[in-house]
Amino acid sequence: PNDVITFKLKYLGNTVVEKISSDNINTEAVKNIIKVTKAGRKKLQRVNIAISLKGIAVTDLEGNDVLKISIYRISNCSTDPTHRQVFSFISTDPTETMECHAFICSKRKMAETVTLAVAHAFGTAYEAWRILPSTKEFEKTVTKENEKNNLNEEEKTEKDIVEEKLIDFDDEPLTE
Repeated sequence: PNDVITFKLKYLGNTVVEKISSDNINTEAVKNIIKVTKAGRKKLQRVNIAISLKGIAVTDLEGNDVLKISIYRISNCSTDPTHRQVFSFISTDPTETMECHAFICSKRKMAETVTLAVAHAFGTAYEAWRILPSTKEFEKTVTKENEKNNLNEEEKTEKDIVEEKLIDFDDEPLTE
C-alpha cells in the first residue's frame, strides 16, 4: 500500500483554473502554461515526481520539495491531446484555489504511464477511503472503545476487592 513510483520529468509550471466546467479544462490550462513558459524563455526545472497513495510529491534533483499534494486534493489528471508528451493534473490548494500543474516527459509513452500511475493511486486511495472509516472517525471509535474497556476494568477491579475486617490496633492490648 505504501508503494511509490518515481519519474524524472521537467516542470512546465502551473496556472490557476476556474471551476472545472468542461472536459478540456486541462487542455486550456496546459496551453496557457506553455505560452507563459515559452515567453519566459527560462530553462525548465528538472524534477522527480513521486506518486503514491498519499499523493504527488515533486522534488528538485537535490531533493528539495517543490510541491506536495494530497491524493484527496487531486481532481483529475491527463495527457494533453495536442502536446502528447505533457502530463498535467488539477489540484485544489488549502485555500480551495484550483491549479493545473504541467510536466513535460521525454516520450509520449512516459506521459501516459505517469497519468495511469496517478489514476491508479487515485482509484486505490478511493477504494481504501470507501472501505475504511475516515481516520478521525476511526480514532474516535477506538478512543471510545478504549475508554469503555478501561471503565470495565475499573469496575472489575472494584468488584474483585474482598473486604476483610482490618485489625484495629487501638483495641488490641499491647503485649510488653
